[in-house]
Amino acid sequence: MDHGARWDPGWHKSRTVRVIAPALTANASPGEALETLLSATVVTVADRPAVFGVTTRLWVDVPGDTLELTVAEADMLIAALRAFLPRLRAARTLLAEACANDQSADPAAVSVYMAALEQRVAARTVVSAR
Repeated sequence: MDHGARWDPGWHKSRTVRVIAPALTANASPGEALETLLSATVVTVADRPAVFGVTTRLWVDVPGDTLELTVAEADMLIAALRAFLPRLRAARTLLAEACANDQSADPAAVSVYMAALEQRVAARTVVSAR
């Protein structure tokens, strides 16, 4: 446990463990840096323990939030993640089968389609402006 700086003797934390994932958003660009999907740190807050007591929790950071878990809550999260993994593997197997017929976009066809779309939008804009 890291026992904090001299000026912060009531803050103690373990080393952080992380699960790294590919870019976490559907709008991410190829090659973007890998991101932390989950991280966990044991944190003990013992600032003025005679007054405020001492609390130790597992802080689990997820994108956009932090969960502060007791031992029982951490056990529940672990059980839920264990139950999720076989379903994730099954979804990955389905993905592998389903994407076997995927095909890349045709850049020339995309250009023709987008030009026609722009013409249709422009034509409606002119009609709407009257």
